[in-house]
Amino acid sequence: MRRDYEATALVATSISTPGAGTSPPPGSSKCSVTFAHPASAELLGYEGPEALVGRNMHDLIHQTKPDGTANPLSDCRIHRAFHQGHSTHIDDEVLWRKDGTGFATEYRAFPVRRDGMPLGGVITLVDLTERLEQQAQLQQAQKMEAVGQLAGGIAHDFHGLLTAIMGSLDLLRW
Repeated sequence: MRRDYEATALVATSISTPGAGTSPPPGSSKCSVTFAHPASAELLGYEGPEALVGRNMHDLIHQTKPDGTANPLSDCRIHRAFHQGHSTHIDDEVLWRKDGTGFATEYRAFPVRRDGMPLGGVITLVDLTERLEQQAQLQQAQKMEAVGQLAGGIAHDFHGLLTAIMGSLDLLRW
């Protein structure tokens, strides 16, 4: 069992994606961190992976919904996926850093099972903040382009009207 843990931890900490492994203590439905990638600790605002190990993952990063209400473990899609034995991909949640700031997140959660029994899981995290900001900037640029095209069309039409009026004025002068 220890060898399996060490092999899983080695693989998880060797990849560049922030991630963490969790396992429930005997008789508990809550998962504590058993290993964490250094990038995960940095993303979550902790000094290093050791600051996460042994702590309850849900209570650390997923305890509150974006509207400030509690996010009970029964509503946690990571918890549900692990206990139902399937992986999940979520790209519309907010997780919380050590300092209490939330960030838009994409995560994947993969349960680890042996002989049909849950041993824990691996979670990979992606901070979507920069991507969402870039999407908002792109949308704003597209809106500005549409306004520019509209203004250009109006100016063209207005120029046509002015040309007709100026022509009529020239006829009146004769």
